[in-house]
Amino acid sequence: MLRTLPGPADDLYRYTVDIPAKKPQIRSEADLRAPVPREGPAEQLASGRWGAPEDFHLRSETVRLDLERRADALGALFASRVYVKPHQVSVAHQVLSAPQPRFVLADEVGLGKTIEAGLVLSGLLHAGLVKRCLVVAPSHLTVQWLAELFHKFNLLFTLMDPDRAKDDREAAEAEAPDDHDSPWGRHPLVITSLEWLSRSREETKAAAGAGWDLVIVDEAHHLRGAKAYEVAQALARSTWGLLLLTATPLQLDPAEYHALLRLVDPAPAATEQELRARLARQGDLSAEVRALLGGDAAAAERIAALFPDDPALRELRGKPLLAHLAESYGLSARLLRNRRAVVGGFTPRRLTRIPVHLTEEERKLEHDVRRALSHAKLPSGAVLASLLRRMGSSPPALAAGLSAAGEKKLAQRALALAKDSKLEAFQALLAELGPSEKVLVFAEPRETIEYLRAALARRHIEALGYVGDLSPADRDKMVARFRDPDGPRVLLSTELGGEGRNFQHCHVLVNYDLAWSPAAIEQRIGRIDRIGQSREVRIHAFHPEGTLAARVLDVLDAGVGVFTEPVGGLDPVLEGVEPSLLALASTDDAERWEEMTRKLAARVSAARAEVARAYDPLLDLRSCDFASVRALAERGGERIGARLSPTADAEAALRTVATLLESRLEAVTIEAAKRVGLAVD
Repeated sequence: MLRTLPGPADDLYRYTVDIPAKKPQIRSEADLRAPVPREGPAEQLASGRWGAPEDFHLRSETVRLDLERRADALGALFASRVYVKPHQVSVAHQVLSAPQPRFVLADEVGLGKTIEAGLVLSGLLHAGLVKRCLVVAPSHLTVQWLAELFHKFNLLFTLMDPDRAKDDREAAEAEAPDDHDSPWGRHPLVITSLEWLSRSREETKAAAGAGWDLVIVDEAHHLRGAKAYEVAQALARSTWGLLLLTATPLQLDPAEYHALLRLVDPAPAATEQELRARLARQGDLSAEVRALLGGDAAAAERIAALFPDDPALRELRGKPLLAHLAESYGLSARLLRNRRAVVGGFTPRRLTRIPVHLTEEERKLEHDVRRALSHAKLPSGAVLASLLRRMGSSPPALAAGLSAAGEKKLAQRALALAKDSKLEAFQALLAELGPSEKVLVFAEPRETIEYLRAALARRHIEALGYVGDLSPADRDKMVARFRDPDGPRVLLSTELGGEGRNFQHCHVLVNYDLAWSPAAIEQRIGRIDRIGQSREVRIHAFHPEGTLAARVLDVLDAGVGVFTEPVGGLDPVLEGVEPSLLALASTDDAERWEEMTRKLAARVSAARAEVARAYDPLLDLRSCDFASVRALAERGGERIGARLSPTADAEAALRTVATLLESRLEAVTIEAAKRVGLAVD
């Protein structure tokens, strides 16, 4: 109860405040506050009540940044914890600008297709166009996707595997027995393995039936298999957006290539026959388009002469002509492919041959093994090739192969060798590199991995073994330990580590043995020769003079050049390398080996020249449009007040905009945290 106290008429009123069971209090009129009205901003302003200018500035800055992230492809930078490259922003911009995000992303190895897919996903999430996303990857890459999407894009996915699906179904049954919703429908962001879905039609049906806004398929060249392709078809029909990631689309058979395009576009512009025709004439057309882009006006007439039945080619010029060529004669508008030659920024590769001086006992064993295998009745040439590669790997690997082939005495001799000269050369190399140098070591047989781990352990060197029977979680823990500067310095890997894994924190690769496939060697090197590698890529291979392994090294180096240059696009030539090596494996005729190396080098050189001649310049422009990225950065800079140097290239402009965005976002986040009582370091 309030009671007015007597006082001067021109003074503020004073009141006695009586509260039951408490002592009366005296309050001045100046202490009283009216309840906050529920009116809007206009009423508050009219009554003379408004917030602090600092509060208004914080809210307006927050709203501006929220709008900025939805504006265009630059908005995806908000959710990225990495500085992206211009070619990656170009791909994201192309996909996000399309009416429907269904594309094959086919950058060459090491250019960051995962980051491109993450940028697209982030942009679509921010725009509200995607709420549900499914990532399908080979089983050994699922946990890597889980980690990278979280660490690089702040996205928390659920890893769906048989155990998780079973647990979810049992939990759902206990909570709501009548609820038949599948685990796939309960989680909006999911990662799963292609192998699991390929084995289970029921899970494929359940996954497709859950409905998705975006599906991402990594290493899409694995869709060659009929079951894997059926999985992709089912998912492609149930999603609005579809991204197929592969580094090897142009190395596929035209029918397989066309099958990928049918997934992203059920009615592609070109039939399979038309696609074959486009591929066949790609070289001539590309040469003329390059001339046209280089300022040769007469090239337009020569292009028209290539296709006399197309009257538009005689009339169109400039950008309309290029657009017509891309639509009517390009490989596909749904394909984006960045090439290392265009992107640039890669450090050089350097091969070091490590000489190995074999003992007489080791030489005699190799001679006897090769002679025995030349007369052995083996199931196939593939088995013979595997045994010969094991001979160049390690004594335990050779012994295991010989035992399986019935050559028990030779196996016992391999295990009883008094000295392993290559192992000693390897240990000397590690000592030369120093204790702080991270080293990635590849070997094909598992027996070699275990042999090397034990040998290094005896020297108190911890080495991690990346082999096939590890669970996805254990593989990722191992990779994390190797990346840790204080973790083990040596990672020993089978070919399993040659696909999809990123080790650009390391720049030293040791081929303890040699795969006979140049593509497999390229996969090995591609683990460290990637965007983000800042040091020279140093590749080591052993050269035990006078052995089959030494001759194979000569062929791969001098004949193919795989250690110094990527081999993408050379499949028609390189697919014959392994059979040729097997055909000569039983001979030591130096002239025949030199002739093979010489002829192979000539074919590879011609193939590289054809690749350089036949690459699609229109695809290059569409995939890596630096001018569009520069314009995108300029528009973003104008909106946020960033000053871009007129001479800055696309990468410098992006860095300027990204740096300012990061600083403004950090300032807003820190201030907002303080307002709600959070301590900010």
